[in-house]
Amino acid sequence: MEVNRSYCETYNIDERLIVIFEYKLKTMPLYKKLLNDFLNIINKLEHNNINKLTKVEISNSVGLSYTSVVNKMKFLIQYDFIYLKSNGVYDVLSKDIESALPFRIMADIGVIKNYLDLKEENITKFISTILSVNESDVLKAQGYLTYITQSKQVKVTKKRF
Repeated sequence: MEVNRSYCETYNIDERLIVIFEYKLKTMPLYKKLLNDFLNIINKLEHNNINKLTKVEISNSVGLSYTSVVNKMKFLIQYDFIYLKSNGVYDVLSKDIESALPFRIMADIGVIKNYLDLKEENITKFISTILSVNESDVLKAQGYLTYITQSKQVKVTKKRF
C-alpha cells in the first residue's frame, strides 16, 4: 500500500518537503536505533526458528527490556514481519522494517503537522483521512516520530522551491 500524496495538491504542499523530512528522519541516530532494535529481534528469531524462545530470552539476548520486546513483537506480528507458528516458535516473513506502514507515513505526518495549522484534538482523524490509513497506524507513527525526534522537532521550512 502506497501513501496517496494527492493531499499535497489539495493543501498546496510541495512534495519535496516530504522527501526532505524523510531524509532528515532517516539520518537521525534514534531512527537507526529503532530499526536496529526490530532487526535484532527478527535476526534472533530467524536463527532460532525451530526451538522455543521466551520473550525474556529474546530481551536478554538483544539487550532490550521485556516490555520493549513484547511491544516490538506485537508490531512485527501485526505488520506481517513474523508469524507465530506455535508457542515460542516464529517464522520470519520479512526484514524490510522501513516498509511497515507507520514508518512509511512518518514523513507525511511530520510535514502535515508542521505545515498545516491544525487543532491537536482533530489531528489524528484528519491525518488518517487524508492519508487513507487507520487512526491506529497514525498514532503508532506519531509515537515513533516523537521518540525519534526526542522533542528536537524536525522542522521543514515552508519555502517554495
